[in-house]
Amino acid sequence: MKKNFILILFAFCLVQGKVLASCDTTIVVGNILGLNDSTIRMIIPILDSTQTYNLKVKKGKFEWKGVITQPERTYLFMQKHYMQFYMDTGNVLVNINGNVDFLDKATVVGSQPQKEYERYNSYIADAMNKYKALFEDKTYKAGHNKNKESEVTWENERKEALSEITKKTKEFILDHPSSIVSLSLIEDYTKVYDNEIADTLYQKLSLHAQQTNAGIRIFKKLAVYKRTEIGQPFSDFVQNDTSGHPIMLSNYKGKYVL
Repeated sequence: MKKNFILILFAFCLVQGKVLASCDTTIVVGNILGLNDSTIRMIIPILDSTQTYNLKVKKGKFEWKGVITQPERTYLFMQKHYMQFYMDTGNVLVNINGNVDFLDKATVVGSQPQKEYERYNSYIADAMNKYKALFEDKTYKAGHNKNKESEVTWENERKEALSEITKKTKEFILDHPSSIVSLSLIEDYTKVYDNEIADTLYQKLSLHAQQTNAGIRIFKKLAVYKRTEIGQPFSDFVQNDTSGHPIMLSNYKGKYVL
């Protein structure tokens, strides 16, 4: 039924003599076993803001139709669970199937950017599995207070595994300079304040990627970081003191301000 809808919509556009932007409808159909929420939220980033949609759920099934101008990492928020996937543009049908208790294993079919994300996960799989296994280690479960030597060894192994994940992530970004997945990974670096790494990787992206909504978001975040990093002049401002008299920060240049 959903595929027929897309074919009819596309045929209508061709009748008009061209494929209109308004006809580029993306459809998302979800079927999550065990999902008892009556409503879930789907959030799509748009430049500096987000667009939120409240989707009705019936027996774990939900649906969304709309126009997507650029691929974006999209978020589904449920009452007690959360997942992300990559939205695609054009006349596409994106199917999401899974179990509410294992959303990290949910399948997303019909989105090209999602395939790129799956390739990234496959690329870092060995390093990620090694990292996750450390948290099942006896030393970790013992609370790190039984054996100092074992604790040091565990911490070194954690850093090594994390370093391998970071290395492979950088390699993926450099090999996919136009991918929305690469943009999302760089944006994640800005969220954990690894802005120097983010800036270096951002410069390696294609011009097209830098000009997308996600690319512009990253550029703005990095610009704020560069203005506020240690050694940079603080932005001037005027504010009234406790007596109501206006004071300007630049008047105290070269002085200690407490």
